[in-house]
Amino acid sequence: MKPMILIVEDSEYHLNRLCSLIYNLSIEKGKLNELDQKGSIILSYKNESHPEYEYDFVLCNNRESAETTINENSHRIIYCLLDLILPEDKNSKDITSKIFGEYVLELLQNDDIFTFIISTDKDSLKTLFDESKLIQRKERTQFIYKHLLSEDEYLAEYYARLIRSFILLNLESTKWKLISSTGNFKGIDHVVELYQKILSTNDEKFKIEAEKHLTIKSNSNFQLNVSTEYYQLKNILIQFPGLEVSRVNPSNKDELLFDQPVDYNRFREQYRNFYNILIDITSQNGGRIYQLRELLMELLSNDSLGQYNICLFLLNLVYKKYLTVDQFWELIVTKPETLIEIAISGKNPENGNDYLAPVPNLLFTRDNIVSIHDKLFLPPMTKNARKRENILLEFILLNHPDFKSYYAKDFKVNDKDSFEGGDFLLFDESTLLIGISDRTSIGALKDIMEYVFNKIESIKTVVGINASLQHERSMHLDTYMGVIGDYVLLFKNPLLSIKNNTFYIFRKKTHGFETEIILGDFKDLLYKLGKQIEIIEVSEEREAYDDACNVLTVSPNKILTYDRGQKTIALLGEKGFLKVIFDEDQKMWILYGYKNAEWEYINTYSDIKSFMKIDSKLIFEIPGSELILARGGCHCMSMPLTRI
Repeated sequence: MKPMILIVEDSEYHLNRLCSLIYNLSIEKGKLNELDQKGSIILSYKNESHPEYEYDFVLCNNRESAETTINENSHRIIYCLLDLILPEDKNSKDITSKIFGEYVLELLQNDDIFTFIISTDKDSLKTLFDESKLIQRKERTQFIYKHLLSEDEYLAEYYARLIRSFILLNLESTKWKLISSTGNFKGIDHVVELYQKILSTNDEKFKIEAEKHLTIKSNSNFQLNVSTEYYQLKNILIQFPGLEVSRVNPSNKDELLFDQPVDYNRFREQYRNFYNILIDITSQNGGRIYQLRELLMELLSNDSLGQYNICLFLLNLVYKKYLTVDQFWELIVTKPETLIEIAISGKNPENGNDYLAPVPNLLFTRDNIVSIHDKLFLPPMTKNARKRENILLEFILLNHPDFKSYYAKDFKVNDKDSFEGGDFLLFDESTLLIGISDRTSIGALKDIMEYVFNKIESIKTVVGINASLQHERSMHLDTYMGVIGDYVLLFKNPLLSIKNNTFYIFRKKTHGFETEIILGDFKDLLYKLGKQIEIIEVSEEREAYDDACNVLTVSPNKILTYDRGQKTIALLGEKGFLKVIFDEDQKMWILYGYKNAEWEYINTYSDIKSFMKIDSKLIFEIPGSELILARGGCHCMSMPLTRI
């Protein structure tokens, strides 16, 4: 038996309007005569593009027919569009009809029916929502301001299609409840308001975000805290590479910032090795790996607000001119996982249709978000290939309950300035190093310095490093430097070999800050800062540009790095570091010690806890022959969120 949508409306004009706008149905004059005689009629509807969705519309125009329909068909009714005339409604002439609407509403309270209440008076609807005892189940009720269905043709079409999509998706059990639990008069109307704004505003910095009462509540005890590059890693943000990487080809590799197209399966296999090690390390510390895809999925598939968030997500892509309005309507009924794949890889995996260019560099989460102590910053990405990453990350930062309170959304840089996270290194709890490159401007550096001095008490010193950081095989400070605890890995050229690097030292004062500019090498900078740390000098250029210094420190003196930098790894071995390799086949950890210029087998372990001692120095060696083609290392592929 087909499901049923009940429309209770005594105005012929509005009845025709609802049917034509929402479902492109027109009511013939003969049917209207039949409605006048019987008090109810049935119109069957079949969606040609979704033939599995067939249902009946039952139209009622008086109390008796509505009561009969509800009593006989309550198990079939899934939605009711109810015109409720209110005594405060100055637009209503027939005040006595109020009894009709309230009576039908009472009948619907006992059934699991989603009710749209339609009226011409917004204030009266809000009063009803806040005060009426009739509406006991607010989470199953949505108000519709009737003028949005009659005044503006363009807006009315949008509004009606939104309701149509709502009903279609609920038939698929997606549960879209655009409802305010606090009683504020919003819901679907809020999405309409956003739609109006994106059509009328020219403000490129306009943020499309959910209102506070329409946001998801957090069920975790997550706390952002990243005060150094080397404290023990608990929570981390990554992006497991997907189809977007497979779309890199010889003709677009330069535009997408890859050395060359990758072997997709090997690329993912090598990344999985990196990922599996992070799982063991973070779980041992009671933490979690956050993945961008999973965070988007949590927002777009949420039981109560998933479809609302899908609207916000798509409107952002329309507003930034990545999607057209027609594509918005095409994709609003797309499954969340498919929509996420389109947003990242640019391709619909279900039918192979292309919508957008891929964003394969999204896996470098170090660049597209910056965590400093208890603040998250969203860098304005420099290269066109990465600009869409801003939209995806900002959507998460504005709406995900674990992150939105930490997002420094009040921080802004001038339009001509930019910065990226790979240029940021937390040297210690009070010192932030920022590389000046073609990705990070000195103007952005000064804005960040002033902001962190005002907002982050622990930061006392910010250093801008103006050296020759730009090279065809590098782009950020983390290519040249890795802070690993008692040591700093440093690429000799240019930070040690060139004596006229410029270092801008900003020191926080009680009121404002002071600036000192020095010329010299990195040792001169350490002396000026009063920092004592042992430098491990990397002079092998091939290894350095294959990210030998680009290490992820997971605990003091414990790092993840590619296996391509064997000479650099040997330098660490001479300092007492043990090498760890995870055997995927045996699911075992194999430890090696460096002795007589060779790595010698020590032992095999089944559990990472067995050798992760506080005083041990460890190198987790990651296969990286395919990963390096994307021009990034272990530091680039990771954004720590909590260190303890």
